[in-house]
Amino acid sequence: MVRWWQERDWRVIVHPESRVEVVQAADGSGSTKYLWDQKLQAPQGSRLAIGTEGHFVRNARDVARSRGVQVMHLADIPDAGFETAGCGCATMSRNDPPHLAGILDLLRKGCAPDLNRVLPGDAVNETTGSRDRLDEKERLELTRDARCALERMIAVVENQG
Repeated sequence: MVRWWQERDWRVIVHPESRVEVVQAADGSGSTKYLWDQKLQAPQGSRLAIGTEGHFVRNARDVARSRGVQVMHLADIPDAGFETAGCGCATMSRNDPPHLAGILDLLRKGCAPDLNRVLPGDAVNETTGSRDRLDEKERLELTRDARCALERMIAVVENQG
C-alpha cells in the first residue's frame, strides 16, 4: 500500500500505531500532532497519503485543500486491483459533537457509561462495538509488560540526547 503511493510521487506519513511494516516503509511517522504539522508545513502542490484514523484524514484533507495540498487516506487507493483496508477506530469515531455532549452530560450526572470505560487489553470490534476484556491476572501482566516497554523506550530517547 505504501509503495503504491510512493511510486506515484506521494509522500506517505503514518501514525506509529500502524502495522510495523507500514511504519518502516513510510516516509515519516509520528503522533497526530506530527501528522497535522506535516500537512500544515507541506508546500503548495504537495501530495500526502496519511495512514491514521479516517476522520482525521478527512479533516486534514479539508484544511489542506485550501492551501493547495492534496491529502488522501493511505488505504483509499483508487485502483480496482486493491481492496481498501480502511482505518477505523471505534473510540475516535465517537469524537463528534453529539457524542461529546452526551458523555459530558453523563459525566455531569456522575454516570459514566461502562461502554466508554477502557481497560488495558480491551479489544473493541469497530463494526459492532462489542468488547472483549481480559481477566484481572492477564490485565496486570499486560500492564507490567507495557510499563517495561515504555521505560525502555524512554531510556533509548534519553540516551540519544
